Amino acid sequence: MKTLFKIALSVLLLISVITVQSQEAKLTKSEAPEKQQRKPIKQRKNELKIDAFDLSFLSALDLSYERITRNEFSYGFSVLVNFDNTIAYNEDFAFTPFFRMYFFSDESYGAKGFFAELFGKFAAGTQREFNFLFDTTDFKQHYFEAGLGIVVGHKWVHDNGFTVELSLGGGRSLGFSENSPQQLYRGGISMGYRF
Repeated sequence: MKTLFKIALSVLLLISVITVQSQEAKLTKSEAPEKQQRKPIKQRKNELKIDAFDLSFLSALDLSYERITRNEFSYGFSVLVNFDNTIAYNEDFAFTPFFRMYFFSDESYGAKGFFAELFGKFAAGTQREFNFLFDTTDFKQHYFEAGLGIVVGHKWVHDNGFTVELSLGGGRSLGFSENSPQQLYRGGISMGYRF
């Protein structure tokens, strides 16, 4: 739990530094030469995100990178690390590459609004069976699995580059391990910054 607290504190510190730098940039914008001014939001093609839901409620850290290729297409990957080995989350580690298509995207921002996503997931974890009568975990079996799935969601982008995203989806395991769950789930409430 101390490790989770340190990571959460580090993330908050990073967001604070980015916010302060953003405010300082706004104050000196009129004095800065043209080439040092911040890019318009449409020209920013990279985005970093953290899943606030997983970090807050499931003791897991889910970081994502997204590269915007055009206004309506992007690709990226997510890395999930689970710090709590209870029944709440089977995955201990997951790497998830994805491809997104945005619909009804506003041309002034690009890559925002409603989206559909195709993803692949490579996960290692521990399958647990919980005994609710005695409040114990009966057995644990380790696994490595891959799977494919789809996600739908919505992304909001602010003028200063901050993003909020809601998403939900799932898929199927490819059957590499008998101990792994058959279904995959993906989604959350993510906050990020586009640069």
